[in-house]
Amino acid sequence: HYFYREFYCCESSLITTLRLLHLCAAGRLESLVEGLPGPWLAPAKEPAFRFDHREDALSACRTAARAGIQMFPAPLEVMCECDWQVRRRCALADIEQAEAIRVDYRDWWFCVRPSGTEPLARLSVEARSEQELETKLAALCELFHPAPAS
Repeated sequence: HYFYREFYCCESSLITTLRLLHLCAAGRLESLVEGLPGPWLAPAKEPAFRFDHREDALSACRTAARAGIQMFPAPLEVMCECDWQVRRRCALADIEQAEAIRVDYRDWWFCVRPSGTEPLARLSVEARSEQELETKLAALCELFHPAPAS
């Protein structure tokens, strides 16, 4: 999914397709794709954790992000979404104001965010190897105390 601020923060496969076609027509797509890191492996299903209130899910995301950084120190970058703006190179203190947090490492990354429609905390993890994905995913899931939502 790719969400567009100028499209009321909604996703649009049509806008994405048009942008890709524009890059392709300009001869820029191939060079952009070659520079992307990858391949990335993701779990078959994104873990989600149910809470009584959305505020509890947001608090759990912030707590899990701080604990994840302590568990796996020295990330390449921490990004925070605050008031619909993505802020790069965030400090740990910035997490307290964030609505979503992404933490990048050399060979893997994770993102925690509350659902926009229900009291769920969502965890996204991708890694370059299946073993690393499984290890990191299991460790980060432990940071959320409720059982995963179905």
